[in-house]
Amino acid sequence: MVNFEKFIEDLKKQNIEIHQFVFKNDKDTLLKITTPPYTKTHSRMLFSIAKSFVSLAIGYLYEEGRLQLDDYILDYFQEYKENCDPCLKELRIVHLLTMTSGSQEDTMLFVRENWQEAFFNQRFLHHPGEKFRYNSMNTYILSILISRITGKNCLEYLDEKLFSPIGIKTPRFDVSKQDYPIGGWGLYLNVDELILFCDAMIREDPCLPLKYIKQMTKLKVTAKKHPYYDGYGYLCWMHSFDGYRFDGIFGQGILFFPYYKAYIIMMGNIIAPKSLYQLIDRYIPDWLTLSKTTQEIRYPWFKIPEVPVNIDPKEELYQIKIPGVSLLPLTIAFLDKYQGVGEAFLYKSDGKNLLLYWTEGNLSHRLLIGFDKFIENRILLNGK
Repeated sequence: MVNFEKFIEDLKKQNIEIHQFVFKNDKDTLLKITTPPYTKTHSRMLFSIAKSFVSLAIGYLYEEGRLQLDDYILDYFQEYKENCDPCLKELRIVHLLTMTSGSQEDTMLFVRENWQEAFFNQRFLHHPGEKFRYNSMNTYILSILISRITGKNCLEYLDEKLFSPIGIKTPRFDVSKQDYPIGGWGLYLNVDELILFCDAMIREDPCLPLKYIKQMTKLKVTAKKHPYYDGYGYLCWMHSFDGYRFDGIFGQGILFFPYYKAYIIMMGNIIAPKSLYQLIDRYIPDWLTLSKTTQEIRYPWFKIPEVPVNIDPKEELYQIKIPGVSLLPLTIAFLDKYQGVGEAFLYKSDGKNLLLYWTEGNLSHRLLIGFDKFIENRILLNGK
């Protein structure tokens, strides 16, 4: 018997919260897991998987001859040539792709008003190419570079070259204050859309930058501080069994196994994904030899806790007490290491929009909620 059931039991024992899981080859869908209330059409942020899509955009430009990977970055950002850090003069596109830019700052730059200015005005810790240091700012600069070459933003260019040709409607990509797609995160797709993309990858669809992908998915640098990663290519991670991975924080990932023309898509809520990768590597040798459709599983192995809620009908105030549960956006809570507890929330309407007020520790905020449009809210957290 195929050991899918054992795999699911191991997920449950280790409390690994998977929301979506697809294992597929070029012929069959071998395993599909869906955990309610999540659905295959539920778009969600892919976090750092976005970096690999930015890499593909660079790949298209490379194959079109519109850039070379050894091009100097300052050739495209000449306004920073004067009085810049000497290391910046050595910086090439390939250094941004391999996370060897030498930049010493990452998340600190994102609290600045202008991320581009902050990147080019910083002092570099290492010479480019000298040391691997994972840094989302590298991908943001590539996003701006794509705009400077094409006259379109990174999402528009990817839509023209990749998403539309394979049948994906233009997804959303969060943007900076200067209106550039963030690059390092902020791309939203659902499982069905990722399946369209992964199918195109394993069949080597001619709409893809195939020559570049062969370079992109080969080992370029090692990542000594990441013991469960097997090295880095061009904005993608190497994986065991001669595979490679588009990787996002909290358990978002796409694992490709080119020799077997197979892939895994996974979405979840996992703070430390090492245990999940180890589990997959334990079972994948048997899975890769399968050649027929197996099963689809709808299995909620984790439960949303039943929470006592006190309701004041006069104020419509909902009070909750769940240790460790924050109403802050997950990325903000994680990056700030804020261990919050949602204490109370209140919904009100101003006649046009819904307003959400909540208290959490020493925080008190109001959010504007949009039903038919995207609304941006600014949150003050610890003075930032």
